[in-house]
Amino acid sequence: MLRRADERLLRRIRTRRGRMREGVVVLEGPRAIETAVRHGADILLTARETGATLPPGLESLLAGRRIGGSRAEVPVGGLAGFARTAHPQGILAIAREPDAGWPPPSLAACQGRGVLVLDRIRDPGNAGALVRSAAALGTERVIALDGTVDLWSAKAVRAAAGLSFALPLHRARWRELDRWMASRGVVLVVADPRGRDIREFGLPLRSPSAAGGGVPGLRDAGADWALLVGNEARGPRPEATGASTARVAIPLRPGVESLNAALAGALLLWELGPGRARRPEGGGRTPPGHREPRPPLA
Repeated sequence: MLRRADERLLRRIRTRRGRMREGVVVLEGPRAIETAVRHGADILLTARETGATLPPGLESLLAGRRIGGSRAEVPVGGLAGFARTAHPQGILAIAREPDAGWPPPSLAACQGRGVLVLDRIRDPGNAGALVRSAAALGTERVIALDGTVDLWSAKAVRAAAGLSFALPLHRARWRELDRWMASRGVVLVVADPRGRDIREFGLPLRSPSAAGGGVPGLRDAGADWALLVGNEARGPRPEATGASTARVAIPLRPGVESLNAALAGALLLWELGPGRARRPEGGGRTPPGHREPRPPLA
C-alpha cells in the first residue's frame, strides 16, 4: 500500500503548480518509465497495481534494484485517482525533474547538432512527440518558449516515451533566446508552410553574427542552427519570423495546406540533421545507384 507521505505527494502534484513546486515529474506507463530510467531519471517513487504485467526490460530493472526510491503496491485501479492519462497501464513513477538551467552552453562543444525551439505549442501530445523526435534524431536540446505547454507534464512525457530525459529541456522567453542565439552565432530557421522548399535549402547562409560575407551554410558540418516550430493555428511569432535567417516548408500536394506540427517538425529535423549528413558534398551530385524521390503529386 502507499505510505501516507507518498499518497499526499501524489495528490499535491496533480496540478502543474503543485508538480513544479515539488520539482518532480509523473511517469505513467511501463515504456516511459523504462526509457526514462535508462536515460538517468532519478526515481523517487514507483507505484504498481497488483498483478500488473510489465515488459521484461522494466521487470529486470525493478528486480535488479536499478530503480531507486520507495515502492508501493496498490489494488487494481488504484492508480486512477493519481494518473493524468486515462490508462496508466498498471504502473506509475515519480522522478525528480532535471534542471537544464539557462543559458545553454555553446553548441560548438556539441558538434553543432542543432536545437529545437517550440513556440506556443499548446497540445501536450504534439510537444511530447517533438521532444521524442529531437532525441531520436540527435538534436542537442529543446527550448520551450513562453506560451508552450509544460514539457514535463505527464501527458507530454508519455508522448515523448520517456525520452524527455535523453536531452536537456529548457524554458525561455523570446528575448532570452534571441540574445543567446546572437551571442553564439546560431542560425535561426523557422518552419512556415509559406516558406522555402526544404529540399532546396542547401545554399550558404549568413549568420546573424557575421559582419559581412558568406558563412558556412546548413549543408556544412560546422553550422549551428535552431529550428523553430510554431503553433499550428497561429504559426510562429512575428519576432521569430523577423529574426530568422530562413523560413522553410515541406512540399505538399495541392489542396493540402499543412501537416501536424509534430510530424512537420520531425521531417524538418531529419532534413537539417541526419538527412543532410547523408548527402554527398556539393549538394547536386548524387552517388551511383541513387534514385531521386518522386516529385509532389500535381
